[in-house]
Amino acid sequence: MSVTIKKRHSKRLKMDLYSYEIDFIDETTKERVRETGSGFTTKTEAKNVGREREIELKKKTALGFKSTKIKFQKYIEDWLLTIEPQLTNSTWKRYKIAVDKILVPELGDMFLNKIKPTNINKLYLHCINDLGNSSTTVRQYHWILSKAFKDALKWKIIEYNIMDSIEPPKKVKKELTVYDKDQLFKLLDRIKHMTVYMPVLISSTTGMRLGEVCGLRWKDVDLDNKVIYVTRQLQEVKGKLELLELKTSTSKRAIPIIEDTRRALEDLKDICEYNKSNHANYHKEGFVICKGDGTPYDPEYVSRNYRRVMKQYKVCTDLNIPYIRFHDLRHTYATLMLEAGVNPKIVSGLLGHNTVGMTLNTYSHRLPRFDETAVSKLEDLLSPAKNDSPQNSPQN
Repeated sequence: MSVTIKKRHSKRLKMDLYSYEIDFIDETTKERVRETGSGFTTKTEAKNVGREREIELKKKTALGFKSTKIKFQKYIEDWLLTIEPQLTNSTWKRYKIAVDKILVPELGDMFLNKIKPTNINKLYLHCINDLGNSSTTVRQYHWILSKAFKDALKWKIIEYNIMDSIEPPKKVKKELTVYDKDQLFKLLDRIKHMTVYMPVLISSTTGMRLGEVCGLRWKDVDLDNKVIYVTRQLQEVKGKLELLELKTSTSKRAIPIIEDTRRALEDLKDICEYNKSNHANYHKEGFVICKGDGTPYDPEYVSRNYRRVMKQYKVCTDLNIPYIRFHDLRHTYATLMLEAGVNPKIVSGLLGHNTVGMTLNTYSHRLPRFDETAVSKLEDLLSPAKNDSPQNSPQN
């Protein structure tokens, strides 16, 4: 056993008191772990508490935490590695960026059990007022901290979860910046012979996410029936591009394509077939958006290339249109569909949203207004004044 019980006589209290001492070597780190506790009136009480603490300390050391005196940076970085298998690759990467760029610089040198709600609220204000982060971004930091502190409490590293007493910043809904039909046509025509054309065309006319566009394969494209089947996404995982499962079951979907997109894909397929015939080691997956040897493009590269082309060639300035992010092309697709009167449930399915509520919440300000004629008819039907006319009055 690594728990030792000691007895001493208290002259002040005129009674015997007991204490425990825990002393063991962590098998993983080979470091010595010690802790003492005193003030117990019976040997049994001291032994039971000592054994409970021994189990807790050994659990902590098994997770890489020597004691409660652990700094936030050490804990949060080890915690990230612990939860990595539970998260999708893209989500874990967002967590890692938030931890490295925001949370560690602000809280890293503090002991985990010494962080107070005021420290967290000060962090939120700094992010919003000084760094210009949106409320949505800061709420993501809040969720990460809440989960991290909840696990720390579960693992007995802290005795109280301060995040239970902290409210996240109120969500401020930011209006989406998207292109209207004419602006989108101008953009597509301007970049038609540039490297970004196909990714932009596909995303803006199908609503596909960037990872889905980069992971699209020719076997998922039915040109005859003008349908794209979204089945995988391409993501960078520890320095290597991998085809991954989609985040949710609803993300798997079939999307109809317009004739312009079908023709562009048909032309691109001819180019890919030509390249394949001239490369002995052409990539076997058959990616749609690919290099000359068939290898896919990293989604991060496509996003950077989009920004480069738009700014280097002054595309937005020349066309007198606002600059929008690549992801906003997906929002553009959704907005154009809703403004055209397409049922929100259908739009939700095409976007791969979990629920139609998510679609309505995201694009509520873009939903078509009630038709005045329809409202007028409703008023005729329900207005008491019109229904109380003599011919509608009850007969005695």
